[in-house]
Amino acid sequence: MSTAPQRQPMASRTFIGVHDGHNASVALVSDGQLKFAMQEERLTRLKNQGDLPKQALQLALGQAEESPSVALNGEYMNYGQ
Repeated sequence: MSTAPQRQPMASRTFIGVHDGHNASVALVSDGQLKFAMQEERLTRLKNQGDLPKQALQLALGQAEESPSVALNGEYMNYGQ
């Protein structure tokens, strides 16, 4: 009598996505669910804010329950302009 192999529970995966270009933004995804998303311009009040979304990133990290993997999107990467 054969039995199906037992599946191991998936490890919790948390990701932070960072876009540093036009309308810089951050998104936090944990276990496939969007937990947080913010454009930097909402915090700086500068329309179409580019560069590193520092404030949004800090808020997203505060929402993370574990250390996230980071995904970067953007061609600019000229932080501190």
